[in-house]
Amino acid sequence: MSPPLEPIIEKLQDDLLEARKTLALLRRQLTPTVIEDYALLDPNGEVRLSELLEQQADLLVVHNMGLSCNYCSMWADGFNGLLRHIQRRTGFVVVSADPPDEQQRARTQRGWRFRMLSDPAGRFTNDMGFIREHEGTTGPWPGVSSFRRGPRGEVQRVASASFCPHDEFCSVWNLFDLLEHGAADWQPV
Repeated sequence: MSPPLEPIIEKLQDDLLEARKTLALLRRQLTPTVIEDYALLDPNGEVRLSELLEQQADLLVVHNMGLSCNYCSMWADGFNGLLRHIQRRTGFVVVSADPPDEQQRARTQRGWRFRMLSDPAGRFTNDMGFIREHEGTTGPWPGVSSFRRGPRGEVQRVASASFCPHDEFCSVWNLFDLLEHGAADWQPV
């Protein structure tokens, strides 16, 4: 007879929560790195990271693979729902290589309220570590970077994290994990 699973599950949940707290603490202990004041694009032209830090001293930049990635669009759908809460604490933008006009069409179509910026050459995305090799091809990878305005107005990168199925940045898998067959063959649209 096998032991009851509930206590094992509760212990793993507690351990996972403690590990996440430890990870968050370690990320906050990283030494911020001064970075270039990168130029990105919106429908009106060039936007610098320093401009995004004018309203708030902190900024979250979601590195999105673009509109062709249904997973990235799903993460964006989730951030859209949390946007008013996020923006009470920090600035927030989504960056992809898609041209600004395509981004704006997607914003309208999906009802996204956050600001989207384009990194068409991918230099910012690459320098932040989000151009990677995956399954034999090199291209953008999803994730998030945090930035802050330094004491002399410089842009500092504070921390980053990659996105992938079952991460803590998209709750859908955590919910599906409670179902008898998990996510099964489900795919986002």
